[in-house]
Amino acid sequence: GFTCDHLPGYQYGYADTTTDPDRPRAFRHSREIRLRPKMLVVGANDGMLHCFNVGEAVEYESGEADDPETCRREDLKEVKDIKWDKGTGEEMWGFIPPNLLPKLKDMIHSHQYYVDATPVVADVWIDQEPFTYLIGNMNPKRQKKEWRTVVTCGEREGGRHYFALDITYPDGDSDDDSYECPKFLWEFTDPKMGFTWSEALHGSEYGRIKFREGGNNIDRWMAMMGGGLSPRDEEDVDLEPDTGNAFFVVDIATGKKVWEYSYDPNVVDDRQFMTYDIPSTATPVIFNFANDFSLDDPTNWFMYWVYIGDLGGQMWKLALNQGLDESSMLIPGDFDRMNVEVSGWSGKMFFQADTNISDQPIYFRPSKMEGFRNNLWVYFGTGDRNNPKVLKDSQGRDISNRFYGIMDFGEDSSGNRIQPSLPFHEDNLTDVTNPAVTPVNDPVQSDGQGWYIRLAGQQEYDGENHMAEKVLAKSDTLWGKVYFTTYAPEQEVDDPCLAGVAGKARLYVVSFESGAAKGGFPGGGRSVDTGAGIPSPVIITAQVVDGKIILTALVATSSGGVNPTEVPGPPKPCGILSWKEVFNE
Repeated sequence: GFTCDHLPGYQYGYADTTTDPDRPRAFRHSREIRLRPKMLVVGANDGMLHCFNVGEAVEYESGEADDPETCRREDLKEVKDIKWDKGTGEEMWGFIPPNLLPKLKDMIHSHQYYVDATPVVADVWIDQEPFTYLIGNMNPKRQKKEWRTVVTCGEREGGRHYFALDITYPDGDSDDDSYECPKFLWEFTDPKMGFTWSEALHGSEYGRIKFREGGNNIDRWMAMMGGGLSPRDEEDVDLEPDTGNAFFVVDIATGKKVWEYSYDPNVVDDRQFMTYDIPSTATPVIFNFANDFSLDDPTNWFMYWVYIGDLGGQMWKLALNQGLDESSMLIPGDFDRMNVEVSGWSGKMFFQADTNISDQPIYFRPSKMEGFRNNLWVYFGTGDRNNPKVLKDSQGRDISNRFYGIMDFGEDSSGNRIQPSLPFHEDNLTDVTNPAVTPVNDPVQSDGQGWYIRLAGQQEYDGENHMAEKVLAKSDTLWGKVYFTTYAPEQEVDDPCLAGVAGKARLYVVSFESGAAKGGFPGGGRSVDTGAGIPSPVIITAQVVDGKIILTALVATSSGGVNPTEVPGPPKPCGILSWKEVFNE
């Protein structure tokens, strides 16, 4: 589950930056939003999405105001220095998705899956005055009541629906006496939808998209998700080839489908190759339409394309604008408000793994990093999350998964932008499995467009057991390094959590541009053992000691416990970059 407040990166709940006093300054910094209880939202196989109290504001200072009762709540001076307790742990509410109600009785007879997914919480703007969003009257003012905190959630093995709830005001909306938390917004499914494994990204960080309507540029907030996982038999054979192989964009206000990119055998573009399920989550790329690649002003940030992988080892690049290159991406798609649909968007296969050697399923969202000269890198690994214990793939071959680092576009040494021809293949990348391979420090100037590591192939060089090693969690990036975890089963058993046969978990820390070892591990290797069992994604914590940033990589495993590993911090010490002196009269 996700906490609904104070999420890392959850800072975008802004309103229009304007001096107009009729418009709110900053939704998330208004008094009632800053002081609302902290919430933990988590799905469960009892059929409900649960919300628990994990913090209350117990102490804070109020800023100066002529009349504390009538002054604007959004004034930043009203509340500061908030101190929180640990909460009560009490359940604040539980919600049963409507589509699961008929299924609840089945739990009496056998174990069932229900809300078997991870919820996503974010701020969104929904134009509400009055029904302008639906009937086409333009209302550009973002009013305070139009900013909402929304949770979206799938059901993974529990079903084929997504649902959305408004959870803005846990204690009730002071401007709307009829508001009750949670407020049901919508459910969404589609004939092409499999079991909803993909997380439905939305909100100011991910879901804000620029459209063109009647010659005007507008922005709307959307949710997006992969087509999910189609039903399988005991031999892992796909029982519904026409489901799961799709990508959907859904209007966050209404739950209506705005756009889909899906398998179509009757076209000449890359949709004819989208034959594999997409249970993974999308990774968006944010662009500032006002200041090119600058991220200084979040009011100009929009999502302009996403990357998402499928179970056939294919990574897709989908443009939520008029094209996939750096010139056409500035042209928004055309939005039909009455029919709630968009035209002009497109997609293309970004990368195709070599499945002649071994299956290369992609279950997790890629990570990304901007390198030198504005080069955009994309990172992802392969591995069968649905069958983590197996030593052979679906065709009886030895499993040989990869981890990839691919540069999408960038600049050459003269500053000229380079837009590569898609899709990439392994032949376009450098195999750096052997640590002795010269690092690809500047792929633009080399014959390759990135690098890859053959996970099982490392055994030849370090003597460790990497048999059937798999990437079973998302990767992450920080300060020029890529962090990811892997799982290597020791033997094929029904339960990978059994003591003695749990398998080995590893933490990798590598250079973003070369795949070279950067973890400072004993022996200079790329990875270090981090316990037994299937590992979680890496969580990085930081503390400053004597001006130096100390990083710790935390990895939990299915065998229990959390294993901390100290990793190198940034190359330069921590210090003050600038300061500002403020005088209050």
